[in-house]
Amino acid sequence: MDENLGMDWPVKAEKPPALSSAHWAWISLIGLTLASMALAQLVSFSSFTGTFEAEGLHPAKFWGALVVAAELWGAAGFFKISLSRGFRKISNFMALLAGGFWAFEAFRLASQTVYVEVLINNHYRAPGLGFFGGYLYQLPGFAGVVEAVVLILLIISALQVMEAGAKVTSTKRKRR
Repeated sequence: MDENLGMDWPVKAEKPPALSSAHWAWISLIGLTLASMALAQLVSFSSFTGTFEAEGLHPAKFWGALVVAAELWGAAGFFKISLSRGFRKISNFMALLAGGFWAFEAFRLASQTVYVEVLINNHYRAPGLGFFGGYLYQLPGFAGVVEAVVLILLIISALQVMEAGAKVTSTKRKRR
């Protein structure tokens, strides 16, 4: 029987977009931010999902796992590593999805005029934003909205820079 089960698998890792070292430095910081958010959320998963329960997102563990997966997968595309074209495209989408989720949540929570204190890990307090799980407690408000908007704008600008670099890379390959 054929190793590929009769299918042609053209998926192969491609070199990352041709960008300057300075571009890769700040783009990698976005990847590190997304990855550190996901890791902090994983380590403090019960606190992280407690925030979702307090916000009314049920089932909280499902939402928590979905956000962590989107952040980790999205982070992969922001590093100077060889990835398949499909993986990188999905990574870009996941980064936008994660950033968009946090922007939406920050706006939604900041727009609520009353913070109801709820029981989170045996403590009564208002639910935090949850950007870094239980490691960075921050009340929803203007600062959280600014942070989320800056994150999504950095993600969008990094994706545009990488797309421009990918076009340059593909043009160089065609000339050869």
